[in-house]
Amino acid sequence: MKKMYEESNIDLKPEPQHLLQHEFSVIVFIDYLSERPFDLIYQEKTIHQYQNKIMGELVSVRNEIRESWIDNRIDDGVTQVISKTEEVAKEHGFSQSIRRQSMKWLLPMMVGFFALAFATIFFIPPDMTWVSYVIFPVMLLVVCILPRLINQRLLNRWMVLSEEQGPVVKKYISGIIERFHKFIQFLINDIREILADNDMDFTNYRLMLFNPEYENVKVLSEEQRKGVKFYIMELLPFDTESKSAESQEESYYDEFESPES
Repeated sequence: MKKMYEESNIDLKPEPQHLLQHEFSVIVFIDYLSERPFDLIYQEKTIHQYQNKIMGELVSVRNEIRESWIDNRIDDGVTQVISKTEEVAKEHGFSQSIRRQSMKWLLPMMVGFFALAFATIFFIPPDMTWVSYVIFPVMLLVVCILPRLINQRLLNRWMVLSEEQGPVVKKYISGIIERFHKFIQFLINDIREILADNDMDFTNYRLMLFNPEYENVKVLSEEQRKGVKFYIMELLPFDTESKSAESQEESYYDEFESPES
């Protein structure tokens, strides 16, 4: 998994720094899985390592995190989302990752091309060696271009599948996504407390998420790459939150305050 949050080098104690890294990583992973599940299927080894090394370690740090993890059934939720998405992918012709599916097509083709090359060497008569000068460049060109064409075709089909069936999958897993969002919100609030307790600058920590509907965060920008929209977000410090609440309270009382008072 790519590290999808930004942080500056601040002199921190190892414990909060280590905890923050894990919490940010889990937030990004679960948000990504909630919004783009097709991007994470058929990656059993990666998912397994992530669950053991990042999630498992985070859950074992504090009782509060473990309780929220258990209450929201995050472990089961990850398995269910992956399973349901893979089921839909298989129904539409993708029973493997793009890389493996590409190899399934390319391997027999490459074997056939090499067999043809050996046949050309051994069975073409000596007076027709000129044929090999025509066949070999053509074969070399095909070997270079064919993998790109197949990979591009599979990638296009995969992107169409993801966009068309993504909403269908999200409908099936809506209850799981709701639990995911609750856990993410818990981690966001916990991170804010850690930053405040360690007198850290909130603006040095940013998130790149696909869902902007979280509390106590500020959307800095909305960006799009290859047709995929995401948000750069900043955590709100507690004083900003309190000022916002105070301003709302003042406007509430001002609205009902009589002009003569």
